[in-house]
Amino acid sequence: MERSTSGARRVGAASGTLRDRLAAAQTEIGHLRAEVGGLRDATPAHSTQMAALLDVVAELAPATAAADVCHIAGAAVKGLVPEATVVTSYLDVAAGRFCLADVLGAERYLTVVERLIGRDPLSLGCTALEAPAHLVALYTDGRLHAIPGGLGELARGLLPGPAARGIEKVLGVGPVHVVGLAWEGRYYGGITLLLPPDADLLDRIDTIEAIARQASIALQRSFSMQAHLESEARLQASADRLRAALEATVAAMGAVMLTRDPYTDAHQRRMTALSVATARKMGLSGHDVDAVRLAGGIHDIGKVGIPAEILSRPGPLSDAEYELVKEHPQVGHDILSSIDFDWPLADIVLQHHERLDGSGYPKGLRSDEVLPAAQVLAVADVVEAMTSHRPYRPALGMEAALAEVQSGRGVRYAPAAVDACVSAVRDDGFTLPD
Repeated sequence: MERSTSGARRVGAASGTLRDRLAAAQTEIGHLRAEVGGLRDATPAHSTQMAALLDVVAELAPATAAADVCHIAGAAVKGLVPEATVVTSYLDVAAGRFCLADVLGAERYLTVVERLIGRDPLSLGCTALEAPAHLVALYTDGRLHAIPGGLGELARGLLPGPAARGIEKVLGVGPVHVVGLAWEGRYYGGITLLLPPDADLLDRIDTIEAIARQASIALQRSFSMQAHLESEARLQASADRLRAALEATVAAMGAVMLTRDPYTDAHQRRMTALSVATARKMGLSGHDVDAVRLAGGIHDIGKVGIPAEILSRPGPLSDAEYELVKEHPQVGHDILSSIDFDWPLADIVLQHHERLDGSGYPKGLRSDEVLPAAQVLAVADVVEAMTSHRPYRPALGMEAALAEVQSGRGVRYAPAAVDACVSAVRDDGFTLPD
């Protein structure tokens, strides 16, 4: 009996322990169920916040203007905190000013505010140097901060005293929170939330800060792009000025021949017009057409080294005089080679009397050794010369000139240049200028 009673006690004790364990387990399960239920209840709000964040990311991707970035971020925060007045601002880098982008949720007050400050509230701003340091600091770490002094402190930092006090009185809001739109410690803008006294942001802080981070990245991209475009614009303006100066230099060189040899000046102008028409007909790039145009205008600049009486001689030249004339491409090259053009003008001028079969001068170059621009000039030079009156012979006419270059097509002259020149004259009606 005793043994049996003792056994019953042990069984009872064991049963009690088991019941306690079962009870503890059931209690734990209850806690877990409560937590799961709480998570289930929180999921819709969390999902809404995640969806809002994803929408912001998608909308910010194509945004390039700082104001647009602020509009998107401000609207997203307003959707997340509908009870707040959401103010977005950005730094106008060019003007060095903080500017308001939006005031959402306080539209009914804007007219009153405008009367108080005497201007459109969205035109508010202060120079970066005037911005209070303690306020700027709140906007540079990407975290949501409460401003202890509320709207009054914020307004006093940006506006004259009377206007600041008037705005605070009119808006009559409670807590003020700010989150900066900053990246790597550099301020680009900010989002300010003016809240009713009983507002609670605790469950939305992470999402607000996440929206601010995405907007910060977009603003940094916007300002970088703006700086890049401005830099490119300055470089382009500088390049345009340099190009204009170089072209003016080329024109001045070409004008040298007008005072020394009017015939050569007219030849260069007419030959250049035909060269450009030929180059365009060939489909050369704008850069290459410019090379043809500029080189054509000075291709005979080397003739400044030839005595004027030889250039204007009405009769045939002696062998020695002709050899002297043949030096003008080299002389022109030597004049131009010290100038850093965007195009190989010196080499084009040097080669404009070269021929594909090596029969030209001064180097006797062949085929692809001759630059394309020089091949164009070679054809146009012959055509213009044959159609113009020379001191030693009358003009031979356009058809004779075209027949000449066609007879040398693929031998002395580049086929593409010959075909384009003939087509410009016969198909397009090109005529040499007077």
